[in-house]
Amino acid sequence: MFSTHAVKGALLRNQLQWRPSKCVIKRGKLVASRDWQDLRVSSRLVANIVAKHYADNLPIQARGKLIDLGCGKVPLYSSYNGYVSEVICVDWENTLHKNNLLDFECDLSNNLPIPNGEFDTAVLSDVLEHIPNPDHLIKEISRRFQGFLPQKAS
Repeated sequence: MFSTHAVKGALLRNQLQWRPSKCVIKRGKLVASRDWQDLRVSSRLVANIVAKHYADNLPIQARGKLIDLGCGKVPLYSSYNGYVSEVICVDWENTLHKNNLLDFECDLSNNLPIPNGEFDTAVLSDVLEHIPNPDHLIKEISRRFQGFLPQKAS
């Protein structure tokens, strides 16, 4: 079920097809895309604020095997791939962002079909607001971790 991408800097499934989308690295910083097809102008301010938080925290938090839940076009890949050993991309079964980057699809509102203790890091970017019961998803994610407690960014 899972693809293994164990290399220095984790590879993405069909990586040559990946391109930066909602978040891009510009002058060494993670920022909101200026491409209106990936991000509407009205969303850029919030996207820049969120990008800064990811840029501040991913170097501290991301490690080992990472699962990107509700990944869409995997907009944060360039910001976490240097910190993790494996990347697993998961999106909804009926996602609007169909692409060849996904390792598998599942309904994120239900139990996740993943063994306990499987992951070290989870990313959910613009996902929780689409989940009818976010507490259930958070509990599902927490049982998948290998005992890592989040660190606070300084």
